Amino acid sequence: MRDVEIAREEYISQTEHALKGMFDLLRYYDGLFHEAAQASPVFALRHSGGEGEFQDALIAWQNQPSTQQSMGVAATLWEKHSAIQFSRHVIAGSILQIAYKAIELFSTNDTADLDTDYLFQHLSAEKKASHLKFLVGRKVKGIHIGLVIYAGRNQYNHFEQTKLNPLNRNIFHALALEDATDFVGEEKSFKNPSFDLENLDVGVRSSVILSALGWRSYSDYESDIQSIFTPVVSD
Repeated sequence: MRDVEIAREEYISQTEHALKGMFDLLRYYDGLFHEAAQASPVFALRHSGGEGEFQDALIAWQNQPSTQQSMGVAATLWEKHSAIQFSRHVIAGSILQIAYKAIELFSTNDTADLDTDYLFQHLSAEKKASHLKFLVGRKVKGIHIGLVIYAGRNQYNHFEQTKLNPLNRNIFHALALEDATDFVGEEKSFKNPSFDLENLDVGVRSSVILSALGWRSYSDYESDIQSIFTPVVSD
């Protein structure tokens, strides 16, 4: 057991430098987004509602040299931001891969959780048992972050596939629902398109998974990874 703890700490230590660099890159990409958003000109008008009044004022505003200059700067920044979106997904996916591997290698959990048993429907008893190691960590929308990491990593690695395995699909389906109680039975709640696998307009979802986990820095990541492997001491 002591050897496993040493190996786990070595894994966390040896991936720290790479992960810190990845989170630095994500902050840089976020900065490009905010820079483009702040540079985008905004048009606002208080008007009487006369026919064509708003449209005429908008056209006049758009034709102003200062507006055109601002729009040109913003367009360049948005183009730069769009060009690195896939790179952002790659970085996020790589972070999920490292977290996934930590759980795969070092998690010893073999206890089921009745509250999340619905996610394992359509899985054989053997398949379910082999995935219990991911039932670890705090919960996001009632789902252990180990499972969120599992699904996010798999979707990133196989984003070109329209059909993931049932456990992956169930996790994303639950994340997409505004009310997780709608998972079984007639769905009534809004489905978040970022997590809805039926929404083919979104390809790679590693960035939104990282956002759902709340990982904006290495310290966020480390806190969760360490807590996953910290035994809960009962009174």
